[in-house]
Amino acid sequence: MNKHKHNQPGKHKESEHEELIRLRTENKLFKAENAAKKK
Repeated sequence: MNKHKHNQPGKHKESEHEELIRLRTENKLFKAENAAKKK
């Protein structure tokens, strides 16, 4: 499986970049919460 490569760094606006980071962080949090609930 090929990982997506960013050929054009800086293409995103800073606000979009910050949103991506925030969404990734939220996703990790939700996954951690789900893992805790399954135990």
